Formats: sequence, C-alpha cells, structure tokens
Amino acid sequence: MKKGAKHSIKSTLLFDDPFWVVIFERIDGNGYSVARHVFGDEPTQVEFHDFILKQMDILRFTTPDKEASVVLKKKNPKRQQRDAKKAMENGEAVISKAHEAMKKELDKNKKERSQISKAEKEEMARIKFALKQEKRKQKHKGR
Repeated sequence: MKKGAKHSIKSTLLFDDPFWVVIFERIDGNGYSVARHVFGDEPTQVEFHDFILKQMDILRFTTPDKEASVVLKKKNPKRQQRDAKKAMENGEAVISKAHEAMKKELDKNKKERSQISKAEKEEMARIKFALKQEKRKQKHKGR
C-alpha cells in the first residue's frame, strides 16, 4: 500500500434468514474488496468486538477491484447517524456494492471450478477409453 494512502473498513451486520451475517467492505490503495462472515445467533457487542480483534485475519476478502469508484469522504458523525437511521427506516439496501462485488467473485470462482472439473472429467474419460482399448487388445491377442 502506498504511503499516506487512505484506507477504511466498514462493517454491516444484518439478518439474512436464518443467520446473522456481517459484511466487511475494505477500501485501500489496492481497491475495493468485500468479505462476509456468518454468525449463528445475533452477536453481542462483546462477541463482535472479540471477533474483530482476534479473528479479523481469517476473513477472505475478494480480489481488490481497482475500477470501483469509491470516494472516501469524511462525514460528520452526527450526519452518519442520521443517514444510517434514515436508511434503516426506509429499508434501503446500503450494501448493494458489496453484494455486487461478492457476486462477481462467486461467479469468477464458479467459472474456475467448472473449468477444473471439466478438465478432470476429460482426463478420466481418456483414461477410461485407454483402459477399454487395452482390454480389447487383450481379448483379441490369442486369436
């Protein structure tokens, strides 16, 4: 990361039936990335704080997206509270960018897995065919 570069991590706790999920959005010199962690029951503030202090390093963030236009603006804390309250009242999805980034990463991983499994299937078919040919040769050897 560049010296003097701004960076921040934002966490959003939400109920994704039947579990409580926290979504972390990270903005740094590398770009915008997202991580998701599933809590079973609703975490208390102490549990959430302990998770951040002790287990934050286990989070697997998506690959940084440099194209994401993210502007870090300093907001007045009271303004932030008002905006959060208004979003809660209106039921707005304030984490759509995070969902989009996670969806993009899932699609990328799915394509990679399908390519790997396709290659493995082709290899197994080749081996099976070779065994079948060998067996066929063995049958006709004595005649």
